[in-house]
Amino acid sequence: MQAAAQVKDQGPLQFLVDIVPQNFMKASTNNKNMLQVIFFAILFGIAMIMLPDEKTLFM
Repeated sequence: MQAAAQVKDQGPLQFLVDIVPQNFMKASTNNKNMLQVIFFAILFGIAMIMLPDEKTLFM
């Protein structure tokens, strides 16, 4: 009953807040938080792609 009351008090976008990890290293050691790790990896990949060519090192 108490868990249902907590869910009812949360907003409709709470799942988006739950996707973003508070601590990436802690989330990566727990298989339950794998969605958070994937979300962080996608954001990190997008940030790397958006770097200008003169800031990156290609050999």
